[in-house]
Amino acid sequence: MSMESPFTKTLVKSLAERLHAKYFSEEYDDRFDSALEAKERRRGINPMSQEYIDKMDSKRRELGVSKLGPGGKPQDNNSLELTEQWAVDLISAHEQMLNRDLSLALFNEDPAETMCKENDCDDEYDYIAASIIADPLRSGSFNASLKAALEHSFGEDIFVDPRINDESIDIGERKRIANFDQASELADKLINRVATHYIELFEKEPERVGITK
Repeated sequence: MSMESPFTKTLVKSLAERLHAKYFSEEYDDRFDSALEAKERRRGINPMSQEYIDKMDSKRRELGVSKLGPGGKPQDNNSLELTEQWAVDLISAHEQMLNRDLSLALFNEDPAETMCKENDCDDEYDYIAASIIADPLRSGSFNASLKAALEHSFGEDIFVDPRINDESIDIGERKRIANFDQASELADKLINRVATHYIELFEKEPERVGITK
């Protein structure tokens, strides 16, 4: 099943993190504390206004998660578990489109420089996307399945920067280029594109999970 693939698991994690940051932003308030506010939190005092605290408590109650504890800190993992479930449910509902969503992300990044965007060939990476999600080598990691699929289709040099052998470039820069993980960077870009798409899908019908606009 595509829901068990490394790609999908990575997508669920990324999407859940984004949903949590958006819908439970109060759990990140301490990142913006002044020295005095941070001190109050350590003493178990929430430095936010009572109106804000009441508003957050009401929202959390409506969503079925525990209110914040002393100091404005979460008392359990309820909100994290909820946003992960949102992510799983959303992706499951669109599971049949996962291959296409990943293919379009690859089309827009065009890592093999096939000129597919210029030629408006948006099915260029359909087969590769399907292979990545199927993960036939059982790599256990999205980065590894992505790298294997692209190297199989376009050759092992696809992630090798030709500047590595350019002696006109400083040796230190060539070492940096050699150590740069292009596959990992591409994986991050692809997950970002697909997760952004799913956030848009989620926000079209937030009421289905009890969120009112």
